Amino acid sequence: MAEEQVVAISTKMGSLSAAGKKPYLSAPYRITKAAENMAIRLWARDPAASGVTYVMLHPGHVSRRTLLLI
Repeated sequence: MAEEQVVAISTKMGSLSAAGKKPYLSAPYRITKAAENMAIRLWARDPAASGVTYVMLHPGHVSRRTLLLI
């Protein structure tokens, strides 16, 4: 049986350590990304999740203009 993998694409804006920097900026987005980060962290440490690989990725800066070209 193949190992299961969960990949989460997150952002630095979801980091609790970066929360003090411009906290007014995109609060709902930051909150959901922080929740995603915490969920992956908790699931990765769950003994019932043995055989599952959890990976969190931060793609770096992505400009809105680039997204419009996709």
